[in-house]
Amino acid sequence: MWSSIRLHSLTCSLIHLRLLRHSRTHLHLLRQMLIRSHSLTRLLIRLHLLR
Repeated sequence: MWSSIRLHSLTCSLIHLRLLRHSRTHLHLLRQMLIRSHSLTRLLIRLHLLR
């Protein structure tokens, strides 16, 4: 069990590093998506409050 968890974390970190190395455009896109989702949630909250 512990070994599997360790393996999982290792693979996750490796994938993360790979993605970071791959290109920073991914990070840029992720940031944009996060900002968009944030604004969307704000809009939803506003609509909910208006109701």
